[in-house]
Amino acid sequence: MVEEFATLWKAAVGIAEAAPPLELFFAMTLLPLVGVPVSPFWVAAGIRLGPGIAMLAATGSLVLNVAFGYWLANGALRIPLSRWVAKRGYRIPRLSGTPETQFIIMVRVAPPLPLAVQNYVLGLADVGFGRYMVLSVPFQAAYAFGFVWFGHALTGYDQWRVLLGVGMLASILLGMNLLRNALRARLRDSGATL
Repeated sequence: MVEEFATLWKAAVGIAEAAPPLELFFAMTLLPLVGVPVSPFWVAAGIRLGPGIAMLAATGSLVLNVAFGYWLANGALRIPLSRWVAKRGYRIPRLSGTPETQFIIMVRVAPPLPLAVQNYVLGLADVGFGRYMVLSVPFQAAYAFGFVWFGHALTGYDQWRVLLGVGMLASILLGMNLLRNALRARLRDSGATL
């Protein structure tokens, strides 16, 4: 069983190491706009490019992805997305007493929401673009760092490096969860609603 896992692990790392960097960058940038999870691309970037270059690529792709996502939700796809949301019985969030900064952060640290959903929710909610970008990229880059580091740890085939990578990723996810809970409590205490 352990040998089979090690063989599978080495095969997956080999595939990621062979990925052309430019194609990986475009995949990280564009595929999440249609709902493809971005985390496997961050892991692959950590494997293929190493942590430093992978973080630069991940951050650059995030800047483009969140900008495109906002533009699509607040422009070209606003009407179709609004109809799609309404058809499913949901409503577009409207900030009613909730500070825009707090709302953006709450959406960005919600781990079950895919990157595309976060982008589209914030674009449909019509938050300010500048604040959206300034807050979105660092919070998503923190997630990216955890996945990139984990991917890089996989290349060493050392258990301690993988455990360190898993621990770092878990710490980032825990920190984001604590922040989300604190913001939710603040929102509840202030009586603001979405």
